[in-house]
Amino acid sequence: MLNNSIVMDVSRLLTERKLSQRKIAEVVGVSRGTVCAISSGKRPDYPPRVPTEDESWKPTGPRERCPTCGGKVYMPCRACELRKLQASGKIARRCNHRSGGLLQLDLHPKHQQGYEEMHAKREKAELEKRVAEAGDETSDLASMD
Repeated sequence: MLNNSIVMDVSRLLTERKLSQRKIAEVVGVSRGTVCAISSGKRPDYPPRVPTEDESWKPTGPRERCPTCGGKVYMPCRACELRKLQASGKIARRCNHRSGGLLQLDLHPKHQQGYEEMHAKREKAELEKRVAEAGDETSDLASMD
């Protein structure tokens, strides 16, 4: 969707009748078809968007360090509120990738097999990473003795 100011610029240049539609398209940075649609009136004139003001999402002061998650946020911390709602079961999680489970996807059998193979590779890589990290920690402890 075009910005309203671009449509106004094209309309202004069209009414001046100093430039061709091709040149207007080059100057403004839109296609010739868009310029043609604006000039012929085929492009609907969309009203400018007015942002809705929801008082609950406005920042209530300076950013602070959240005592729960440690993020620098406008209080109350929306991420912590979301986690509380998810933990209470009032809203569902969008995705459980991090829980390690397979997503319940309705895939074609060929794609389902590929998905399961990729998931298994990721789990294996994650396990190897954890084993390597644990090995580094034990070697660090052994070198301290």
